[in-house]
Amino acid sequence: MATKRTYLLRPGSIGRSTDLWFVLPPVVWWSGLAVALALGREFDPEGFGTNEVVASLLGGSIALVLWAVAVLRSQSEKDALRPDGRTFDHVARHEFWRARTIAWGLLAIGIAATGLLGFLWAGLASVVPQADVPFVELAVLVLTLALLAVFARYNSMTFRTDGDRLIDRLEETSRIGTAARLAETERLVGTFASQTDRLVAKIEAQSLAMSEGLAGIAVKLQNVADAIQTQARIASEARAAAEQAAELQRQALQQAADRETARVAAERRAALDRIERVRPDIRIQMRGQGVLFHHLYVDVFNAGMDAVGLRVRVTTGRGTMSEFAEPGIRANTPRSFDLGDVGGFEDQEQFTVTALVSDVDGNPYECVARLTYQRERGFLGRTTGIRFTPADWVRAAMRALRPIPA
Repeated sequence: MATKRTYLLRPGSIGRSTDLWFVLPPVVWWSGLAVALALGREFDPEGFGTNEVVASLLGGSIALVLWAVAVLRSQSEKDALRPDGRTFDHVARHEFWRARTIAWGLLAIGIAATGLLGFLWAGLASVVPQADVPFVELAVLVLTLALLAVFARYNSMTFRTDGDRLIDRLEETSRIGTAARLAETERLVGTFASQTDRLVAKIEAQSLAMSEGLAGIAVKLQNVADAIQTQARIASEARAAAEQAAELQRQALQQAADRETARVAAERRAALDRIERVRPDIRIQMRGQGVLFHHLYVDVFNAGMDAVGLRVRVTTGRGTMSEFAEPGIRANTPRSFDLGDVGGFEDQEQFTVTALVSDVDGNPYECVARLTYQRERGFLGRTTGIRFTPADWVRAAMRALRPIPA
């Protein structure tokens, strides 16, 4: 009989791992915690500030993780065994995997909540801008993947249980059919022997009774032939049923493979969507500035999402190269780089501007733009004008330096 001490040692069950009582304690303490925080914020806003609320929620999520680990450690598939201790009760086994899946789901929720709340409580959210790292979306993505993995495993184990149950039923049907055929054969043999003894007795008594007995033997032999034919038909039907069950199992396996293919495709689409959402968009222009002394400048503008590790390389047609580096370039933000006095360049030059950046997920990109420069001179070689082609911002050709995940 289960006691309080037994339940504390085995929180995943009250005697059996197929029970779901372990869900009640998290519901109770999270409900109590929510009510306590709501009342505290209502009556004592200063005492229940953001740090206190986050710390309380973090403690609750850690308790949920510890509780889920204790439940998983206490659950045992042996609780679904029949009294003989060798075969499984398939209904109890289904209930065990349902309880196991719920326990893993609680653990995944607790870990995701602990990670997010720990990040907030540690103050890292004030250091890393919200626009750079979507914490809640990341936590939801991780939790979603974990729950999908748990439910995939649950589907696999329930399918295995159903397969074992089908095999047990087929074996039981086969045993019953064999026993019935043996019993029918023994009955027919006994009937044949009794009829034969009776006919011998009648032959000894009178010849007329012998003729009637022979007719009775012919009838019984026909019954035996009919019974054998019936048994052959039953065996053929059983074989057809087994073949149909095997076909159903093959179809189920094919459906499972199709679902897995669809899941992989959905993950690839999610990864591509993430790359499109965080990808920077680099625009480049060149300009000249100055009255007596003219300098050339390269301007880089990010029209996309934030980028890190900006490196700009400017190469002329003669092979002259200048390089610049910045920690990064935020969204909708320009950067300017001084190439030096126009006297260091030919009157006509072709520039190749290459910008190397990475998005916030670390995916590197190479952005290339080509521009033409022409310097116009006046009296005594004085610079009277500088023209660039194109004269406005140029959208750089972007190439990913890392393959898209398959």
